[in-house]
Amino acid sequence: MAYAALTSLMGTIEKILQQNPYEYPEKGEEMKFLHETLGSLRSILEDSVERSDLEMIKRLEAKTTQMAYALEDKLELAIESGNLGISLIQIKGDIDSTMNDWMKIKTSYENNVKALPANEGVSPDSSKLSSQPENVMVGHTNELDMMLDHLTRGSRELKVVSIVGMGGIGKTTFATRIYCDPVIISRFDTRSMVTVSQEFYVRRILLGLLNSIMSIPREICNESDGQLADRLQKGLKGRRYLIFIDDIWSTEAWDDMKLCFPDDGNGSRILLTTRNTEVAEYASMNEPPFHRMRLLSIDESWNLFHSKVFTQKVFSSEFENIGKEVVKKCQGLPLTIIIVAGLLSKIHSLVEWGNVAEDVNSLLYECPDKQCSRLIDLSYRHLPHHIKACFLYFGVFQEDTEINVKRLVRLWVAEGFLEVEKDKSLEEVAKKCLEDLIDRSLVFADKGSTRNGKIKTCKMHDLLHGFCLREAQRENFLRVIQKKDDDHHAKPDLFHPKVHRRISISSCDNISYILIMILTTKPVRFYFWVSLTTFRISN
Repeated sequence: MAYAALTSLMGTIEKILQQNPYEYPEKGEEMKFLHETLGSLRSILEDSVERSDLEMIKRLEAKTTQMAYALEDKLELAIESGNLGISLIQIKGDIDSTMNDWMKIKTSYENNVKALPANEGVSPDSSKLSSQPENVMVGHTNELDMMLDHLTRGSRELKVVSIVGMGGIGKTTFATRIYCDPVIISRFDTRSMVTVSQEFYVRRILLGLLNSIMSIPREICNESDGQLADRLQKGLKGRRYLIFIDDIWSTEAWDDMKLCFPDDGNGSRILLTTRNTEVAEYASMNEPPFHRMRLLSIDESWNLFHSKVFTQKVFSSEFENIGKEVVKKCQGLPLTIIIVAGLLSKIHSLVEWGNVAEDVNSLLYECPDKQCSRLIDLSYRHLPHHIKACFLYFGVFQEDTEINVKRLVRLWVAEGFLEVEKDKSLEEVAKKCLEDLIDRSLVFADKGSTRNGKIKTCKMHDLLHGFCLREAQRENFLRVIQKKDDDHHAKPDLFHPKVHRRISISSCDNISYILIMILTTKPVRFYFWVSLTTFRISN
């Protein structure tokens, strides 16, 4: 996060120079020089992206991040107190010290690579590269027909049809394909879908389902969960409905919602996805048997990879050979394939393709569910510095949240970590960063939300979201306060506060615990409150 922290610090200096051009005339040149020095430091940092796996680089990036945070706070306090002159001397000393550290690494690295040959290789025709990969489904044709049969034929009693599989195997994509099939649309009077997630909230689920099947009045927010459940049951009564419940983790979550679904003997169905076989058996009652997702075949894997990287079938055989070898190592896990495809789609040198393929191959000897998290880390390390902060920022939002793009863009702009580009507004820069993340298959555009070619909402896979949370907290970019932290009685250290710029408060209703965490995390510039409806005061 050093790049984002330096960009924010440079933005603060620019604001001071623009807003107070005559207040500190004798210091203006000094601040301009500091700004130029920070720009040089940021350029050196940007060059280090290829070596970001080195431990010394990671340590120096962390040190630089904290330095930039501290200097930004010091600079703003100096403006308020009128002691700008003294602070500029200290700031210059800290920047020079950090610059020297980076220059030593840069010189050492350049000496080591002088003897190496330059990267040469044939670049693929850029017109054949996919610029906007879609969330497509490949394979599973026979399974699709079978699932459509389960949902549209058989008993007229209400039945639950479950889809089971590991994370990243394509349960949601498969179930969404079923949900949007013309056969399903014509069969059911009404359809509704909701994502449950690991930490489920009955109220959010009820409101989501209600919003899909009817126009809900504003005063509905004042109703209790029981009243919402009653309203949902009445809204479904007498109608043949299909409810798609995605990513349910526990039998308790199913128990909390199952009574909302009336059985009128008209062939209504519930389509459910889960990683947990126990949940599928419990909800489906083994009638019909739940469907277990399989891994993709070699041919299906290649077709998925091809659809994410290229728009035409004819391309250089050298790239094809590397791609096919990598795809074999992915062991048929769709999320792994699209992450690798997203990474390679941004590389245009054959030599670089080979280098990345070697890195990928070294990570793909573990079981599929473990290899995916390692690939996410590899893809993150290959992100340009200016996009890393945008990627980790998704940790602010709750898992499986559908995120409004306009709101996301405004938040990124307000944060100050976007770099100004010539002839572009910061909003345009933010949208470009989002498009880049979508191209890399690290964020998924909601196809149903597009209008006039513009994306209205986006979403992140929960495995990617989990990585964002871990990495953002490791880099002190973000602190997330969750209910499980309170439940586990995590004790913050009042005398050694942690340094985070942002706090996201998610699913924690203990106001005492929240206040303690805020007091022991500083300096904080941004608070993000999620789904706080009631508070409790602990002893």
